[in-house]
Amino acid sequence: MDTGEDTIRTSDGLVLHYQWQRIPEPRGVILIVHGIGEHIGRYRTLEDWFCENGFTCCGYDQRGHGRSTGRRTHVRNFSKYVADFQQITAAVRERESGLPVFVYAHSMGTVVALLGVDREPTYYRGLIIASPAIAMGSTIPGWLVKTGGVLGKFLPNFKVPSLIEPGNLSHDPKIAADYEKDTLVGGTVTLGWLASMLDAQKEALLRAPDIAVPVLVLHSQADLVADISGTRQLTARLPKEKVTFHEYARPYHELHNEIATERTVFLNDVLDWLNRQLAT
Repeated sequence: MDTGEDTIRTSDGLVLHYQWQRIPEPRGVILIVHGIGEHIGRYRTLEDWFCENGFTCCGYDQRGHGRSTGRRTHVRNFSKYVADFQQITAAVRERESGLPVFVYAHSMGTVVALLGVDREPTYYRGLIIASPAIAMGSTIPGWLVKTGGVLGKFLPNFKVPSLIEPGNLSHDPKIAADYEKDTLVGGTVTLGWLASMLDAQKEALLRAPDIAVPVLVLHSQADLVADISGTRQLTARLPKEKVTFHEYARPYHELHNEIATERTVFLNDVLDWLNRQLAT
């Protein structure tokens, strides 16, 4: 296996950290897009699983996250995230020429991926969105959502807690412990980020009927970080012939980091879908 990392400079001068695991004779390539306040290093186990099942895997730290540069967990407009996603996609297509490209996006990353894939559908064979952050979870106070969207226009750099509780990520206590001590994880967002996130959620729903690639949607009713009601609304708007939706009862927000009994069911659903896409 060939593993490595590199950096990519964005059009506005930021540096994005990018890494990959390349296997001999892959069936395709998976591009991972992480969620808010975290980084691609937290996806190593998932990357290993994709490689074991025949896929080269790559991912990057979004601007303001992990080892990438930029103001921490801040953007004034989600178009910045989307432009970075498109630039990374171009690098993946050049490096892995000829391979079908699938996207695995989690939480906030699903909003980025939905908007990016909609802009360049011919670049992708399919999109996997896990725990989509189309609606804020119950741990985010309603007043913050209502006022943050307005205040973010006037106080974009003002920081507020992200309110993501480590114990709400997985039933595995090690995941919570590792998250808490991870120095690359951020615990705040700016009001500018919140306002842009709310706008991007609305745009993702608006554009959903135009998605032209197969989409696998996976979410749990027990997710307290991203409310499944938004995902149900999104799924209802996606083209019926393109979407496959798996709804779970028990897992928490990070389906890929759940305890073995829950993770196995989830991963089997992902692999079954990938196999079906490659068979068509």
